[in-house]
Amino acid sequence: VESFPPGHMEELGLGYDILSADNPRLVMTSITPFGQSGPRRDWKSSDLVALAMGGMMSVCGDPDASPVRAYGNQAYNVASAEAATAVLMAVHSRSITGRGQQIDISLQEAVDSVLEVVNNFYNYQGVIAGRQGTRHGLKGPGTAGEVWPCKDGHVCFLGPEPRQLQALFEWMDEAGMAADLLTDDVYLVGVLSGGRPPEVEEHMYEVIKDFMLTHTMEEIFTDGQKRGVTVAPVTSIDQIPVSPQLKARGFWAEVSHPELGQAFT
Repeated sequence: VESFPPGHMEELGLGYDILSADNPRLVMTSITPFGQSGPRRDWKSSDLVALAMGGMMSVCGDPDASPVRAYGNQAYNVASAEAATAVLMAVHSRSITGRGQQIDISLQEAVDSVLEVVNNFYNYQGVIAGRQGTRHGLKGPGTAGEVWPCKDGHVCFLGPEPRQLQALFEWMDEAGMAADLLTDDVYLVGVLSGGRPPEVEEHMYEVIKDFMLTHTMEEIFTDGQKRGVTVAPVTSIDQIPVSPQLKARGFWAEVSHPELGQAFT
C-alpha cells in the first residue's frame, strides 16, 4: 500500500510493472488525491480539497450559509475503506486467476461514491440537493433524517415516507396533538414523490416539534420502536457510559492505573 504522488514509485524503480514482473501475484494499492491518470493526477490535495471536489461539502451545512467540511478527515476515511475493500476483492481474484493487480484509489472518487443518494436524485429527477442543516426528512429531495428537540435532549427521525409518517401521526393523534396532519394527504407525500411545499413542511415540523417536546428521549425511543417509528435518541458522550445496552454486554471495563493508584472505566 502506498500513497506517494503518481510516478514516484516508478522513479524509485518500484513501480507496479517492475515489481509485478518479479512477482505476478503482487497486489499493489496506490492511494492518491485524483488517481494515477487524468489531467489532475499531479495536483496536490488535502481532506478539505477532496471533500470539496468530491461534492460532499455542497450538501453539508445550513442552507443560508457557506458549505462546511465534515469533521474527522472523512475523505481519508472513505478512501481507506474503499482501498481495504478493493484489496479483499483483488486477493479473492488472485485466488482464482493466480495474478495480482494494481488498485488505483482516488480521494475525489471515493468521496463522490458515498453521495449515491444525492447522485441518484440528480440522475433520475434532475434535482440538485442542497444544504439542509439539521432539517432533513421533511425538507428537500433525497434526504432521510430529521432532528427534533425533546424534554431532555434531541431525537432523530429516520422515516420520511408515508408509512412511517402515518404511524407517527396516529401516535400524536392519541395524545390529541396531531392537529390537521391526519386529515390532509399533503402531509403524507413521500420524498420520492417530490416532497411537500415549504409552507407545508414548516407547519408539519412545528406540530411534530410540539409533540416531541412533551416527551423525553427514552419515551420517544421506546414508544416509537413499539409503533414501528424509526426514531432514536441523539445520545451525548456523557450518556454513552450509562447505556443499559452497553452495560448488559459488558462493553466497558475497569482498568487500574498503577502509577496514579486509580481505576478508570
